[in-house]
Amino acid sequence: MEGISTKKMMLVLAVMVLICLSITPSSAQTCTMTTQNLNDDCMGVETEAQLQRCCDEINLVLDNDRLCLCLLLFSVYGDHADFKAEVVDRFFTPCGIAGTFDTVCPGVAPSPTEDP
Repeated sequence: MEGISTKKMMLVLAVMVLICLSITPSSAQTCTMTTQNLNDDCMGVETEAQLQRCCDEINLVLDNDRLCLCLLLFSVYGDHADFKAEVVDRFFTPCGIAGTFDTVCPGVAPSPTEDP
């Protein structure tokens, strides 16, 4: 009898592990698909008219998956000297998003450190 209960417990544990493993990749896949669509459609725009077509999508992603949007913006513009101001000027202001990069995307990008 004890062998059966151990087998059942192992089966339940295996199912739980599989469920946990399947949850994490699907979240990552959703973020990847979301940011890929935004990256393809909106990150390379040159005119404000082109950007306006992306604002609805940007705001939707901001409402539904803020971290994905913030990580995408950081990955695309993070190596620019003043990327936080650039993101605000290029995306937040034209799309009606109030705030700075740090208030909209807290903790996504490190703050500059002062030299002693």
